[in-house]
Amino acid sequence: FYGVSQATLEQKNEAALALLHQAKFEEAKTLLNEVLDTSKNDSKAYANAKYISGELLLMLGSYSEALQSFNEAKNINQLAGRKSLVAQNLSEIGITYWKLGNRESALDYLELSETIRKELGLEKELGDSYNNIGLIWSEENLDKSLEYYTLANDQYRKSLGEKHPNYIITDINIAINMRNKGMLWEAIKRFENTYGNWSKVYGENHPKLAFINANMGQCYFLQEDYHAAIICLQHAITAYKSNYGNQH
Repeated sequence: FYGVSQATLEQKNEAALALLHQAKFEEAKTLLNEVLDTSKNDSKAYANAKYISGELLLMLGSYSEALQSFNEAKNINQLAGRKSLVAQNLSEIGITYWKLGNRESALDYLELSETIRKELGLEKELGDSYNNIGLIWSEENLDKSLEYYTLANDQYRKSLGEKHPNYIITDINIAINMRNKGMLWEAIKRFENTYGNWSKVYGENHPKLAFINANMGQCYFLQEDYHAAIICLQHAITAYKSNYGNQH
């Protein structure tokens, strides 16, 4: 990012988020720390940097630290009356609780976020809420999970289009749902489609592709096609090591 040292705080936050999506975690962390060190008089930029830091920590598996960052961002935004950002923070708090194994708290926060987004008429963000609630229900009720994933898929199609990463992610979630219901060929075809779409957006070495390969490998394993399963899982392991190292 050329000229980032002269950029505004929010431009630096946007640059950090873009780096995060490219799996350039150390570069994102450096930029976020710069914003946090220089934005004490700009509560919105500071809260946003805390939120993005939470996303980084979430991706790296540091869930308790991520929860702390998201809560700090939420508290700042609540004091300033920024409802849409409060809803965003609540949503990520819900996801973090789910990662920590607290399903009840996860649903409470996600449904609160959904309510705020409906009141504000936030179309794309409402898709986020539907997708996340579908994720939580996937542990207990596959039909209810698919209902929310489909709502999210439709919401993203209307607000973002079919090439947007959020739309592709709901396709991945629907494919996982199909796999869990035993619809293995349908799931594999959906995974293959999402792999192609995601690689066009973020390139061939993004960690999300490792996730897709790992899930395809599970489908092939369940079909007892062990050769195809091993190929997918080897690709997944290689991509994970490339992005996160051997200790992740």
